[in-house]
Amino acid sequence: MSADQHFFYPEILLAEDLKVLQATVRALSIGNEGLHREHNPEQVAKIVLRLYCFGITDPNKLTELAGLMADREAGFRYPA
Repeated sequence: MSADQHFFYPEILLAEDLKVLQATVRALSIGNEGLHREHNPEQVAKIVLRLYCFGITDPNKLTELAGLMADREAGFRYPA
């Protein structure tokens, strides 16, 4: 296990977990992550927490997937 990986227990969030969640919600709420639009922070937080509890703890993957899900829920479409 590398130094930046840790055991993840879905029912227990450590300070490092909260930092990842907060940074992801903040990034998606202000809409500065590439193609993702600005979203309601409460909606994004629910999506991010759900994905994190499923085990998606990598910040980049979490931001990308949560952004796509938030865009989809908001009805945004991507060009082909």
